[in-house]
Amino acid sequence: MFLVLFGSCTGSANSGHLNQLLFDKISAERNANSKAHITLANLTDFPWDKLYVCSEAAEDYQIRELIGEQYEFRSSPYSKKWIFELKGSIVYTEEKVIDEVDRPTDAGDVVFEIRDAAKKCSVFSDSAVFMADERRIDDGTYYFLTCSNCGD
Repeated sequence: MFLVLFGSCTGSANSGHLNQLLFDKISAERNANSKAHITLANLTDFPWDKLYVCSEAAEDYQIRELIGEQYEFRSSPYSKKWIFELKGSIVYTEEKVIDEVDRPTDAGDVVFEIRDAAKKCSVFSDSAVFMADERRIDDGTYYFLTCSNCGD
């Protein structure tokens, strides 16, 4: 289940699901070009220059320390968060509530690699290029995205 917040820092509900849109676009890109390198900025339909991806273990205070006081959302426990900024302002957020703690990933998900487990979040620029690895789980597939030009 995805909870989507869009727009200002107060976050109003939005019926669109960026995860599904990205999953479909990555699938089409992989099928059309049989290559797995994805530039995320080319797949979103809004401008942004920084993306914060936080794992289900990240708590609001940790996200606020990373992003700053403009992060005013109250996240659900055990939820993955995507926070897009443009010129220092949040332009879009999406939160996936984890229904089963033992199974944080569902078929149709797009999952980003979190390289720093202690911070529980990764930060990507709009120039980040991702290797999209299709992975199978019981009821389908999901994409695991690893940044191929971010360095270590």
